[in-house]
Amino acid sequence: MKEQYTLHPYLHIKKSHLQKGEPCEDYSMIYQDEYKVIAVIADGHGDRQCFRASYGSKLAVFTTINILKKINQYDDESLRPLSNRIIKEWKDAVKKHYDSHPTHQIDKDIYLVYGTTLSIVIINDEKMILMNIGDGKCMTRLVDERFLSLINNHHISPESLCYDDASMDICVSYTLPRCLMLTSDGGGSLKDEEEFIDKVENLYLHHRLKFQKDMLGLVDYFSHDDDVSMIWIYKE
Repeated sequence: MKEQYTLHPYLHIKKSHLQKGEPCEDYSMIYQDEYKVIAVIADGHGDRQCFRASYGSKLAVFTTINILKKINQYDDESLRPLSNRIIKEWKDAVKKHYDSHPTHQIDKDIYLVYGTTLSIVIINDEKMILMNIGDGKCMTRLVDERFLSLINNHHISPESLCYDDASMDICVSYTLPRCLMLTSDGGGSLKDEEEFIDKVENLYLHHRLKFQKDMLGLVDYFSHDDDVSMIWIYKE
């Protein structure tokens, strides 16, 4: 890539999960090569029916990375089939995991038990692509100074990979990001989110050591003591 991006992943685990030794329902991963940058976050559902959500989120992230890391060209017309492929291969991975670890607690819908959201950002020299299903956030400051909140939490249907008719929202920007924060949980108003991204950028540029220490403190803006994954991406 001509453009160079730095990626910083962060994870906040719910206190009750730590105290009880329960698994974190969030999972995230980053990937970079000479063609692209990829950031992926999955947030397993906390519902009691989704008691294997921690596995579902891991399978979603690993499936996505394994597919996308082999692709170097992302034509717009290929994005819908690509997102559908990710959903299908996640369901295949879930079925394979369940077949290896069956349980009498599942009546019929095994995918619900592994239910999770999924947010994907791909950046290359031509564009930024967001694929999303669920209630995450992608707060973005573009190189032309515009601010975009690319996931609208009030108009997402369906909201889970586990649904029969699951379909990902897809957004493409031909203006590259200067910085963005991808999170597994939603933020506040558009104004609040813009102020947040500017605060994080200021910390990153002028107080790098403080940035490393304070990023997890900033998670409180989103978490309300829930599991939260965040990936900060900055154009150097």
